[in-house]
Amino acid sequence: MYQALLVDDERYALDGLQSGVDWNGLRVGHVHLASNIRQAKELISSYPVDFLICDIEMPEGSGLELLMWVREHYPEKECIFLTCHGDFAYAKQAIQLGSHDYLLKPVRYSELEEVIGKVLDKVEKRRQEAEFKRSYAHYFTLWQQHQPLIIERFWLDLLNRTLSSDPQEIDKALALRNIPYTGQTRFAPILISVQRWRRKLAPRDEKIMEYALRNAAAHSLIPNQDMGQVIPWHAGSMIALLPCLDDGEEEREKLDWRDKCRAFIQFCNQSMYCELSCYIGRPAYLHQISELVESLGGFHKNNVIHVNQAYFMEEQPAQEETERDAKPTDNPLVSEWTELLKQGERERLLSEVQSYLNRIKAREKGSARILHYFYHDFIQMIYYVLHAKGLKAHDIFSDLLSPEQALVVTRSFVELNEWAGHVIEIAMANLHEREESESIVDKVQVFIAANLDQPLTRKDIANHVYLNPDYLAKLFKKQTGVALSDYVVSERMKEAKSMLEHTGASIGIVAASVGYSSFSYFSKTFKNKFGMTPQEFRAELPR
Repeated sequence: MYQALLVDDERYALDGLQSGVDWNGLRVGHVHLASNIRQAKELISSYPVDFLICDIEMPEGSGLELLMWVREHYPEKECIFLTCHGDFAYAKQAIQLGSHDYLLKPVRYSELEEVIGKVLDKVEKRRQEAEFKRSYAHYFTLWQQHQPLIIERFWLDLLNRTLSSDPQEIDKALALRNIPYTGQTRFAPILISVQRWRRKLAPRDEKIMEYALRNAAAHSLIPNQDMGQVIPWHAGSMIALLPCLDDGEEEREKLDWRDKCRAFIQFCNQSMYCELSCYIGRPAYLHQISELVESLGGFHKNNVIHVNQAYFMEEQPAQEETERDAKPTDNPLVSEWTELLKQGERERLLSEVQSYLNRIKAREKGSARILHYFYHDFIQMIYYVLHAKGLKAHDIFSDLLSPEQALVVTRSFVELNEWAGHVIEIAMANLHEREESESIVDKVQVFIAANLDQPLTRKDIANHVYLNPDYLAKLFKKQTGVALSDYVVSERMKEAKSMLEHTGASIGIVAASVGYSSFSYFSKTFKNKFGMTPQEFRAELPR
């Protein structure tokens, strides 16, 4: 529930708001009332008020002064102004102070309730962020305090094959590290792999959240079992090792494992802001575990369609079937997509790409390899079009086309579809900007050619294309490689040279025709350009 504060020096206004607004429907459990700033400050300091609805002009100070105080002491609180004053200066100051809205009296209660609803959406989002930060801080503390354990190191050595899979070597390692396993101890490995974080996380934050996942997995999958272990594996994944009972209990255990995995997945969806899948291996002895985990990794690698599922190892497709389905049956129409990208057909291109990916996904036989086929064909198209337009992909996309990004986006159809749409949006925006810039430069060049006899300041040229002079100068230099002022001089000199060659006009008239009122300055500029004065140039012309 939320708490509101109504501030107005007119009692009937407070009574009207208190009775007219459906506070229960908005989940506002308590509405505080204040008739001046002093009372408002006391209430805000004493109660967890989420937002206030405030008048502007009141005794003992204005509502704007109150909001200034709120911003200084309680910056998270939201404010709605409800006043009779439609003065723009008031509204401007309210906006500058971060007021959510500025409403004029009288206001319909339905309209006010809609505004309050939007304010409460912001309040709720802020609460969730605060809760996430508290949870994050808790796991960060645990992560800092966590030290590698002997048993965890044993498993990592075994799975990474730095420890031999020979049963005798394993027994020696167990005895040396005083680990209470025997050659007859069996474990069922479960590969837990994050397929998607629903929040953008920095690398360090992702590591911390992975630690939180491991902690949650240990509590969910192997509670009260000292022999069990959850260890970090490759990026975004972990291995849970569940000790197994006697052979006669295997089937019952397997069903229990899947139920626990499904409950864990549901918890992670709701509380850990991620989507993941679990791959359950069969019970095996220690010397068989590393090979079994590698097989589960292959299962995950080729699962590019489904998320938030728990699979048994025997549900993995046969290797020959996976290889056959990895071959594309209808290659992307790259040539058609290339033309759509060139022509700026954004919506159609997005639709075509999405349709192609959905067709493959609908067969439910897609693999990581077929997504890699698509990825490389798509990248080739983007590079080709950008190169043809004189744009450099690495300047535009930064890490979006990096090898590391390729590993991320080819993990699933969802990731690849979102990534492709993002790449198309960026490419289209840059191609449009390029074409728009070229169009502006063309207009500038035509304008200069038609007005060589005029002073032609940079401001004059910029006004013609409705741009800021500084921005135009940078744009022109970027597109042509020549400074705007140098280009104007060059065009004047070309025209002067042509007139000296093909007309009998005097040099003074030629100078005036290309915008020079000073004969000596014209002569000096001409010599700097062509290495001789206008008189010397004309004297060398054939008679």
